[in-house]
Amino acid sequence: MNISAEELGAIVAELKTVLPGARLKKMTKPSSLEWLLRFRKGAEEYSLLISMSPENCRAHLAFHEYAGFAPPCHLVSTLKKLAEGARVESVEQINGDRLFSVAFGYGAETVSLVAELMGPRGIVYLLDGTGKVIAMGPNRKSRLMPGVPYAPPPPREGVSPPVEQDASVSPGLTANRAMDGKYYEPSELERLAEAKKALTAPLKAELKKLSKSRVEIARARQELARYAGHKKLGDTLQASYHQLKKGEREVTVPDIYTGEGGDITIPLDPALAPAANVQRYYKLYRKYEKGLPRTDEELAAVEAREKKVSEKLELIMSAATPAEIFNHFPPPGEPHAKQAQATAKKQPAGAKYRRFIASDGSEILVGRTDRENDEITFKVANGRDLWLHARDYPGSHVVARVQKGSELSRATLIEAAMLAVHFSKASASGKGEVVWSHVKDLSRPKNAPPGKVFVRGGGNTVQVKVDEAVIKRMKQKAAGDSVA
Repeated sequence: MNISAEELGAIVAELKTVLPGARLKKMTKPSSLEWLLRFRKGAEEYSLLISMSPENCRAHLAFHEYAGFAPPCHLVSTLKKLAEGARVESVEQINGDRLFSVAFGYGAETVSLVAELMGPRGIVYLLDGTGKVIAMGPNRKSRLMPGVPYAPPPPREGVSPPVEQDASVSPGLTANRAMDGKYYEPSELERLAEAKKALTAPLKAELKKLSKSRVEIARARQELARYAGHKKLGDTLQASYHQLKKGEREVTVPDIYTGEGGDITIPLDPALAPAANVQRYYKLYRKYEKGLPRTDEELAAVEAREKKVSEKLELIMSAATPAEIFNHFPPPGEPHAKQAQATAKKQPAGAKYRRFIASDGSEILVGRTDRENDEITFKVANGRDLWLHARDYPGSHVVARVQKGSELSRATLIEAAMLAVHFSKASASGKGEVVWSHVKDLSRPKNAPPGKVFVRGGGNTVQVKVDEAVIKRMKQKAAGDSVA
């Protein structure tokens, strides 16, 4: 139930006894429809909550902790810029209605915050010294726009003229405490529902993607399973090689694996020579032999991630309060921005890619995203540099820099190949096959998205096993080089 004009009158009468002269220290958003203004006056601190909830629209001093997650909005950032540290000059109820204003003064300038506590139509306006709207919230349809002078809505019929409240009849901020106690639990449930929705939405989306991945892996595994017996078919064709002729669609030959002297009919590709038909069966079997363990690893990784995401989801959904959620998960929005800023400060100036130094001192660059992969391959690297990528797996482009007139050592090639496997989907197995080529032999396919390359001649390959100690050492050498 939303606040009444009479209740707001009692609230404002008490606010007049404590807020004038207090300094605005901070303004936050416990939820998308709530604002919390924190004031200090001498040794005392006060928190003024303004809620535009359709069901619990109100304003009062807060005496509970309002755990919240909503990121700052334009209204918050503008008020912070104009009035943080300013003193409260006045608190007024407007026209005896569900409207009140808080005026801030700083030097010769003033700004005012006007709250229209009208439930689903409620709006908070920030006004400049001339009374014009400069910011508002939440994002609702409004009768006023920025730059327009503020005018309160017409008085409702039956609303009595404002009556001067006597705060002395309610000592100890009784009306504010009563209002906070009345609405805290309902608003806590609203914040809880909003927090759960905000935090579970990306987890549910991820589970949906993981489910699709699991289906795709199962389909790929089923496709590979078709080639499980192809080595035997290749051996059988090899044993009867003299019977094979180009242009035939099938051949019936003795089955060397039954031990009963029977025949088996094996399909052939009429466009291929006999030797190519034999090798085709061996090649498909190798595809099965290599691909099956890979799909098993991918499936295990997807299932492990599904379990982890499901556990997070269950933990969030079982929370009884917003604070309980945020004890386990950092709120989205402002904390994440601060974390990103802290990470940026730690990186050396100009750092854009992962950087490593090989044992012989060669620089190795590793892309983080498709765009970075494209940039280091086609904009940063020279034609003589070596390009590496994990074969048959999504992953980072790796560029090993080669000095003019020199060649890359075998040891550095292996170290760069380790990085290609480490920063790919093949990293779970700790080993893999890596394609490498000189950058001059690469081209970008026409209309291809960033990160896609064509390797002329197919490139070369090398098998490597990842040594985490070597990667750690290369990373430390790069960090030391940056400091120096």
